[in-house]
This record gives sequence, structure tokens and C-alpha cells, in this order.
Amino acid sequence: MIPPAEIRATRLLHGAAHSPSRATLWRSDRRDCVGGVEKRGDSAALSASLPALAWHPASYPRCLASCILFGREQIADMRNRVSYENLTPLSFLERSALVYPHKPALIYNDRVYSYEHFHQRVRRLAAALRRSGVEKGDRVAFLAPNVPQMLEAHFGPLRVGALLVALNTRLAAREIAYILNHSGAKVLVFDSELAPTVRALEGEVPGVTGYVQIVDTAPRAENIPGPAYESFLAEAPEDNSPVEAVSEGDSIAINYTSGTTGFPKGV
Repeated sequence: MIPPAEIRATRLLHGAAHSPSRATLWRSDRRDCVGGVEKRGDSAALSASLPALAWHPASYPRCLASCILFGREQIADMRNRVSYENLTPLSFLERSALVYPHKPALIYNDRVYSYEHFHQRVRRLAAALRRSGVEKGDRVAFLAPNVPQMLEAHFGPLRVGALLVALNTRLAAREIAYILNHSGAKVLVFDSELAPTVRALEGEVPGVTGYVQIVDTAPRAENIPGPAYESFLAEAPEDNSPVEAVSEGDSIAINYTSGTTGFPKGV
């Protein structure tokens, strides 16, 4: 059985830490974007950096193994170079908050977060996760539509060294339960609009020890234990602890398919 492929922080931002975009990082007035967020970035650079794979079922294991081996060799080679600088999504955000603190980083309906404010929220999310027992290597799951908290999810767990498991909001409860168990998620952050789905999987995910509820357009579901997201952040001090060591070879997220022919699979 092939383990879930883990997205790696291998220079996805291609020099963004040196020359961050002056454009808004994220803008939306919609909640219906499957998968969570609309990050603006150089997707062409990401595509160009990945080796071409022949997507034939029989060749998949061999191609995956070759891709992982190729990536490890590339990373080892980069680290031996004098000009090497470790780049992660966190370095992009931290430099943007330093250089463009008052520029808009996120626009959601009438809400505008500057890079400085967005960075502060990410640090508080990291501190709140630490307080809830999340450590390096743990998995943090987010079940939410296209809302600002979903973007914060791509940075907050990373500060702790945890991995993000972003869940497709259109999956059934049994499929979400499978992903939570298979990935080993420790905390589930979900939008209150999806409370019926979360209620349906309670008792099926013994590894999930904490629930956090995002209250946006739907009222809070009082019959699900756990704090509201904004209270979760407000009760935690801003995270001033050192960022867990993250290199370009570390795993930062686990993504799953929609499970068209069976249960979702890590890709």
C-alpha cells in the first residue's frame, strides 16, 4: 500500500522570501471554493519545478518513488551550496509582514487584514494549537469553505511543525472520518455551517482530541464541544516561541482525493 504522499516545502515560492509580491495574498467574497483558499502565486513556477510523470496505474508506484528520490537528491545538493537559503511559506509571510506591514494581505467581504495583522493571527493560532497539545509532527485538520481562517491554516500549524490536513467540504461524513483516522489528525477545526457533518462522525474518530468551531455565516452549534475559533485565538498569547525547525524537505500538509472509486487517497 502506498502511504499518502505528503506535500513538501520544496521552494514552492521560488524566491518569494527575497521579492514578495506587492499584490494582495488572498481576496474573496465567496465561500464555495472547494479545497479552501485562493492563494495567489506563481503556479507556473511550481508546475515547471515538478518532473513529468506518466500517469498510468502500473507506473504510479515507480514514478512516485523516483520523484521522492529525485527530490531528496536535489535537496541534499542544495544544502551543500554556499548560496543555499532555506525557504518555506513562513519565511514569505514573515518578510512580507516586515516589509509591507500595512498593505492588505487578505480581503474577505468588508473585512481587510494587513500583512502585520494577518501575521499576528497566524502566531496566535500557533500558540493556541500549542496550548491544545499539538506538537511537531502532529496533524491538524480543517473542514471549512473559502474563509480567512482556511488561509491561516496554511501557516499556523507550520509554526508548530504540525501538518495541515485540509478537508473537502463536499465529502460525506464517513469519508471525512476515514481521512481523520487515516491521517492521524489530532485537532479538527470546522465551520459551523458543517456542524451536521461533524455531529455525524463523532464517536468515529477517537484520535481527534479537540474541536474548534469557525462561526461565519451560520450560528454556532452549541451541542458540539470545543471553543469558537476567535475565542481559541483570543485566549492564547501571541506565539513568541521559536519556530520549529522546518526545512524544504519537511512535510507540511497531507491532501486527499475526493474518493471517486473508493475511500479518499493521499496524493
